[in-house]
Parts: sequence; structure tokens; C-alpha cells
Amino acid sequence: MSEKKEYKYYAFISYSRKNSPAANYLQKKLERSKIPSAKVDESLLPRDGKYLKPVFLDKRDLEVSEKDFSENIKQSIRESRYLLVLCSVESAQSKWVNREISYFIETHGNSLEAVIPIILSGIPGSGDEQECLPEVLRREDIKRRNLPRMIPEKGETEEQGWENGLVQAMSYMLRVNRESIKATIDAERIRMLRNYAAIFLVALLIAIGLTVWATFEKNRADRNAALARRNEQAANRNADIAKAQAERADKNAKEAKRQADIAQKNEAEAKRQADVAKSSLEFLHNVFQSSDPTRSGNKDVKVIDAINAKIPEIYKIKEWQIKASVAL
Repeated sequence: MSEKKEYKYYAFISYSRKNSPAANYLQKKLERSKIPSAKVDESLLPRDGKYLKPVFLDKRDLEVSEKDFSENIKQSIRESRYLLVLCSVESAQSKWVNREISYFIETHGNSLEAVIPIILSGIPGSGDEQECLPEVLRREDIKRRNLPRMIPEKGETEEQGWENGLVQAMSYMLRVNRESIKATIDAERIRMLRNYAAIFLVALLIAIGLTVWATFEKNRADRNAALARRNEQAANRNADIAKAQAERADKNAKEAKRQADIAQKNEAEAKRQADVAKSSLEFLHNVFQSSDPTRSGNKDVKVIDAINAKIPEIYKIKEWQIKASVAL
């Protein structure tokens, strides 16, 4: 077998389109399952050194037409170290799977050593409707092999059966016993689970921290909201008090204005009364003076008679004062 550096792909998976789920599983697991590098001969190690990659898997439907078997596929087959054939009733009837196997043998020294049939379903070598080996692989040397099987044993799940076939295929390619392959895969799985657990724990702690922080912030926001409500209520009360005080001040101002108006009126009335009194006094003074007999030149007229003579004029003054008061 040629040196590993001559190959672009570590393996090429040949399969029927109807077996795509198993083919996809095989490619992903081969490229992600860590290998026991220390136990593998250097000439058999993949370029990666830790994982069996790259693995070529044609995603197209190879059973549609002759065009599917393109030069691109041929080149990928030539550049692959191993050929993994998913053997099933469907692939046994696929002329394209048979062509890929024939072309791989032709370009790899006409040897079947690098061809690894993996039983997915059916019975190898049965020769009937349960036959799972493509025609080119129906040879005694192939039938005598302990072929990898992706068929679950009794009590196993489909995934467990597929993993058993994966381990057997890796054991054949790397020439390492299955127990070492399985132990490495299990150790890697445990390591990944620990990493996931650590990530989950960190995420959980972050979530708890965020929850505590959010609770603290919520409580603080609630306290601030309560304080704001209290301040608003106090402001409303103060506004009501200020409004009441303003109303009282306005009322007091109106009352003060009313009292001032009354005082002004009283003052005007007092002034008017004073003016009336003054006018009355002046009138009486004039009356008395005019009643003085000495002034009239008639000394025989008594003072009382002079006053009585003026009484009608006094009544006129009184009537004038009454009319003035009513008018006000």
C-alpha cells in the first residue's frame, strides 16, 4: 500500500442513496472519533493524526443517471486510501456502487485489501433477495472475512449497532484491536461529557448570578418606584395644600378688598356727614347771627322769636340731608 501522503482522503464511502442516514453517521463519527494514535503504525495514521479525516461522502443521488459517475468522483476514489462500502439489499442492486468498487480496485493495484465492506442489512453471500454484497464483492475471500456489522444485536439500539460497526471498521483500517478503539472513543466521550458538564455548570452559575442580579435590580427598581410614588403623593398633597392656601389667600384678598371698599365708602360717608355737619353748623351760626335783634336793628324782637322764624329753613336743610342719604 502506498504511503499516506499520496492520499487526499483517508476513506471514501460508497453507498446507496436509500442508506444516506447510515452513510452520514459513518462519515461524521469517523471524522470526530479520536483514535489511539500511540498504538497506530505511523504509515497508517491519517494526516490529522488524531481523527480519521477527511472522509469523502458524495451527497448526490448516484443512482439518477450515468452523469453522476463523473470524473470528480473518479478522482476522489483515486485519492482515497480506503473504500468503505455500506452493504445492504439496496446497495447490492446498485450498479453505481458496483462501479465505484471496481474503479477503486482498478486504481489501487487490483487489491481488495483496502476495500472494507460494512454490513448494514441483509445477508452477505446468500445469493437471494437478502444478498447485501455488491456483485464485485461476492468472492470467497470477502465472505470469509469477519466483516464489520452495523446491525444491532438483540437488546441493542440502532445507534449502538452502528457504533459497533464503526469501531470494527476503524480497527481494520488502523490495525488496532477493537478494545483500544472502543476505549479511546469512550474516553473521548467521557471527556466531552465532562466538558459539557463544565460548560453547563458555568452556564448555570452565570444564570444564577444573572437571576440574583436581576432580582436585586428588580427589588431596587421596586423600592425606587415606591419612593417615587411616595414623593408623588407628597407632592400632590403639597400641591393640594398650596392650592388651598392660594384659595384662602384669594378669598382673604377678596375680603380685604371688600373691607377696603366698605372702609372707603364709610370714609366717604363720614366725610359727607362731616360736610353736612359743618354745613349745618354754619347754617345755624348764620341763623343765630341773623336772629340777633341787634343785627337786624329791631331791638324789640326776642331771640326765640327770631329762631322760630328760621325753623322752616332748618327743616328744608333736614329734608335735603335725608334726600342726600337716600341717594347714596
